[in-house]
Amino acid sequence: MKRDQNPERSPRRLCCRTESFLLSIAICFLGAPRPTPGSPPKQITAEYQVKATYLCNFTKFVEWPSVAFPAQDSTLTIGIVGEDPFGQALDAVALSMTADGHKVIVKRFSWDQDFRQSQVIFIGPSEKKHLSSILSSVKGADVLTVSDIENFSSSGGMIGLVFDVDRIRFEINLDPVLDSHLRISSKLLSLASTVKGKHTR
Repeated sequence: MKRDQNPERSPRRLCCRTESFLLSIAICFLGAPRPTPGSPPKQITAEYQVKATYLCNFTKFVEWPSVAFPAQDSTLTIGIVGEDPFGQALDAVALSMTADGHKVIVKRFSWDQDFRQSQVIFIGPSEKKHLSSILSSVKGADVLTVSDIENFSSSGGMIGLVFDVDRIRFEINLDPVLDSHLRISSKLLSLASTVKGKHTR
């Protein structure tokens, strides 16, 4: 099945953004092997610096409907649900980024707060027991769901961060994406280690 969901509005601009994204990913792959048991804290930090780069760069390859933003210059919010594993790494990456003209900001939430006004949520590993409730609360909404919880994409999440041959990669589940009002670029789909869901058959 054709993996692209939407025509790109500006091929030249998307090409430039793709090159930037690929460069970021290449740097990530060079510097972020999976931490082994007993690894020093700085290696764990390096892991989440890579994941922070992924998370922010995903926003460049997802299209939200106009109603997802109150105004054209509204910020794009990445919400961290649960314990924050990033420290200041995510804030530092987001500070210098924009996504389709929207400044990217980061907010923190507990699982039982209203985070549905965020355009992206990262569900922390601490929220595994609440995962079903969290995903149900944003089902069909204009919210990109991302997590590194094991089997996240198979559990109804959109993008799961995984380890593949000791490198951080990502899986995409198109079913919840296409059930929402979001569109993911074919460029991002082509970079995923796995694209799953009944829509891919």
